[in-house]
Amino acid sequence: MADSDLHIADEVLNEGQGLEGVNTIGKKGEEEEHPWPYLKSMFRYNGRVERENKSIKFICCLCSPLVREISAFISSPSNLRKHVQRQHPHHLKRYTELTSLKKRQKRARESEPCTSSNPPAKQLRIYECKTNTVSQKKVDRFILNFITEGLQPFSIVGLSAFKELVTSLSPGKTVMCRETVKNRLKICATDMKHHLCETFESVMTVATTTDCWSARGKSYIGVTAHWINAGDMKRISAALACQRLKGSHTFDVLASALENIHNDYGIGNKICKTTTDNGSNFIKAFSLFGTDNVTNTNEMEVNNEDDEDEVSDESDDVMYHNITKHLDEDSEHEDYDLPSHQRCACDTLQLIATGDADQAEENATYKKFSRSAFAKCQALWNLSSRSVLAAEAVQSKCGIALIKPNKTRWNSVYRAVERLVRIIKERGEESLQSLCNELKLPRFKAGEIRFLQEYYKSMQPFAQALDILQAEDKAYMGYLLPVLYMLQDKLKKKRDEMDTCAPLIDALQAGITRRFSAVMQEPEMVAAAILHPKFRKTWTNDTTVLEKGMVYIKRKLTKIQSTERTTSVESAGIASDVGDDDAFFFPQKRQSSSGRSGLLQLEEYLSSQSTETSSITTWPLLKDLFIKTNTALPASAACVQCSRSYFYPIEVTYRRPEL
Repeated sequence: MADSDLHIADEVLNEGQGLEGVNTIGKKGEEEEHPWPYLKSMFRYNGRVERENKSIKFICCLCSPLVREISAFISSPSNLRKHVQRQHPHHLKRYTELTSLKKRQKRARESEPCTSSNPPAKQLRIYECKTNTVSQKKVDRFILNFITEGLQPFSIVGLSAFKELVTSLSPGKTVMCRETVKNRLKICATDMKHHLCETFESVMTVATTTDCWSARGKSYIGVTAHWINAGDMKRISAALACQRLKGSHTFDVLASALENIHNDYGIGNKICKTTTDNGSNFIKAFSLFGTDNVTNTNEMEVNNEDDEDEVSDESDDVMYHNITKHLDEDSEHEDYDLPSHQRCACDTLQLIATGDADQAEENATYKKFSRSAFAKCQALWNLSSRSVLAAEAVQSKCGIALIKPNKTRWNSVYRAVERLVRIIKERGEESLQSLCNELKLPRFKAGEIRFLQEYYKSMQPFAQALDILQAEDKAYMGYLLPVLYMLQDKLKKKRDEMDTCAPLIDALQAGITRRFSAVMQEPEMVAAAILHPKFRKTWTNDTTVLEKGMVYIKRKLTKIQSTERTTSVESAGIASDVGDDDAFFFPQKRQSSSGRSGLLQLEEYLSSQSTETSSITTWPLLKDLFIKTNTALPASAACVQCSRSYFYPIEVTYRRPEL
């Protein structure tokens, strides 16, 4: 169509019409339908040309506040496109997208058979316009996420029901085969490993947890990494490995596997501590190849060198032999480089709750009630778990199912007793006695019921301590000593309330003292608790213990400031070369204002009232020291829970993980 066919009426705002003109002209076409509804956002329909009746008029919305009228043939909107191309070239892409979408919708509508005598509507519904918005790339990514997060087998993509599900939700899309899933997951794993390696380059301190186990006839080792974000002081975790272990779980096999995993991610020299359980294989591996052992060995070598210097003058005619060759020949194992070792506090608490608690049976009264009460409980647990009729009777009489304990987990015994005590509290003793009568089991005596209630109260602090130390948001080393000291205080207070279970509390307190006495006096552990804003110096009244932590913190702060001062002096020396006389004669002058900054920061921190972990960032020197002392984990529950999720995803999803 020629340019003369374009009827454009320009009306300027200052002539008195403006936007009102647009609305007035547009009202002419409101009663008629827009021939191209998908262009409503760009052109407003303004009726037909009366003299021809083959052309229609539009008002350009893009020209506002000017009013421009464009005519076009009924059969084609090409004039509208020309107007956009000439007057609004930056909107041409949008115009093309609108017209191309309309064509796709029209083809899709024409391809579907018409099931009604009425003609199909010209404009699609909103949900119909979005049927093809999901790309094949997104579908593939969703399938991979479903398999990895749900721990689904690769063969699931071959199920006809799964294919039908995907193709029904995304018509026209396909489901990748099993081999494709396998290859793409390998690529994703490689990319994730590269991403972690890049992340570790900017992290100064990393902690790890590790565990080994056997499942379905195969042995595995798992390693998780944990570090603290210096910005908000929140802990970040990642699973590094879950790989096969062949052969026995000996100390040298574990040491070799751990060293290889650490080197693969380039964190061998950044790990502050590795937390494991109390297995003898782990203990031996870290005692031989850990950093603590190397430190002790170096101290012995220094002492030996001093002794050699003293007698060097007295032994002139000495024949020296190279014993390195003989030592290498006699050595049965390679030398590995492992970080410092941290024993799992939860595993140690479990040993106290099982092994050390048995010492309470030296008391005849406790032994009598313990064995009789647990014997009747075990009979009830066994029958309710084996018989459907018994389980129905439990549900009918008690209103809730019983929990059968697992012998390998102390927590399960506590949860089982807790359930019985809950039934007695909510339903009364008669409900439990009535259940025993119906199942033809021995009834509980009053003393036995009182024993179960006292047992539950005695072990409750232990269960709470385990829950705190295993929680992800509280996985700071600074939580360990406050938990242990509070556990001792709670047991001491409950001691006076007990009748038959007093020997149990005595045994538990003795176990804590025997197994944690060294840890509870360690300066670094005390400093970790003091540097945590939640505790500071309020978690114990023992001034001797607190003083050890304060001395440790002050010594570290002095060392940090000394290092900074040395660096500053060197910088001052460089500055003196370029004419800074003050820097040459008075290098200490620049440090006078910050000479006590570490101690001042410590005083301000201790007097602060904030308990948020992120508040430690207010004091930069303390923040760095917090990261060094609190990055390590007091428990290896992270690796244990991660390993369980590989083989028992349903249990981890629907039940609280227990150590």
